[in-house]
Amino acid sequence: MTKYQGKITEKIKKVQSDLAKYGDYHLTNLELDELRFTGRITINVGKISPHLPGLINYLHSSTGQNAGWIISLNTVSTDIEISLTGSFLIL
Repeated sequence: MTKYQGKITEKIKKVQSDLAKYGDYHLTNLELDELRFTGRITINVGKISPHLPGLINYLHSSTGQNAGWIISLNTVSTDIEISLTGSFLIL
């Protein structure tokens, strides 16, 4: 488990860095905890919308492997979800 925990920690630091660098969005402690425990963050669309253009630009200009995370819109809650790639199983 330690081997995987280190990889997850690296991915979380990358997400935190990318959000700050490309979107000027800084994760709260609560959001960081959510990311650590679930592999994703749910953020109100109104809160993150000013930051989305830079983040989307970055994701479109990088490959998924380089970014290590994705952004999606939850169409039920209309919240934005940021998820670590490879952190969930789709059935």
